[in-house]
Amino acid sequence: LKLTSYPARGSSDQIRLLLAETRTQYEEINISGSDALKMQHSIPFGSGLPIWEEDGMRIVHASAILRHLARKLNLYGSSEREAVQCDMWDEQCNQVLQAFWSADFIQNVIFGQTLD
Repeated sequence: LKLTSYPARGSSDQIRLLLAETRTQYEEINISGSDALKMQHSIPFGSGLPIWEEDGMRIVHASAILRHLARKLNLYGSSEREAVQCDMWDEQCNQVLQAFWSADFIQNVIFGQTLD
């Protein structure tokens, strides 16, 4: 089990939290932006990071990885209704995270300040 991502906060954080919560052992590879560009031709859909590798399978896109792991680790509900609720919460959390990232970006880039 291997997670390849950037060594910064971002879309991989939810994956790391799920893996920590379930005490799942995995290898994490952190790569720079220039190294990510070099491997882009070998990434499914030419997507960026993160990449989850397991049993010869490569999964891209943080939400797809998160849903896969939730299903595999029995955290995706026991019915279709519960799975849909998990999807809705995932999307809601993504919207909240996007708002925080946008606020951080605005503070850093426009105002030259950091959010502490």
